[in-house]
Amino acid sequence: MIIVLSDKKTDFEDSFAKILHGCKATIISDSEVTEGISPLCVVSRHKTSKITMNKGTVVLGERLWNFKNQQLPSNIIGICSENNLTGLKLLKSNNLPIITCGMGRKNTLTVSSNERDSVLLCLQRSITDINGNMVEPCEIKVLKKSPYNCYSLLAATAVMLIYGIKDSPNFIW
Repeated sequence: MIIVLSDKKTDFEDSFAKILHGCKATIISDSEVTEGISPLCVVSRHKTSKITMNKGTVVLGERLWNFKNQQLPSNIIGICSENNLTGLKLLKSNNLPIITCGMGRKNTLTVSSNERDSVLLCLQRSITDINGNMVEPCEIKVLKKSPYNCYSLLAATAVMLIYGIKDSPNFIW
């Protein structure tokens, strides 16, 4: 399960949901439920809540004032923008592994090149997926059908890698 924490619905959250819904994920938010055939389930939260799950992912939006004291399970993986200092602090305070996404060279997942019809993303260091398998550094070509928020694209790709979906025709968004 993927939990998206954001103080309110944003362009990032909309783009992120569209990308993963295109990969057959189930999307659950405060206002909408869609069905999918994938084991991926995205739940959006806009206020602090009790989160208990055996394993999963938390993706942090840009605005997190409502989540400063959020307690997160110890067995999940955090995904956060490199510029989201509140989010990074939240993940560190919960002692979670963090995948940073952004344009900087120190990020776990970054953009190598951005063309009109495609984006080349780069996983710059090894990560462990949801099943304990190692995902080695690699480049991933994503074909673009429509424009997306850069962080949404990086976060959705990180989720796909964490869930073991690496070489998939679903990398067309």
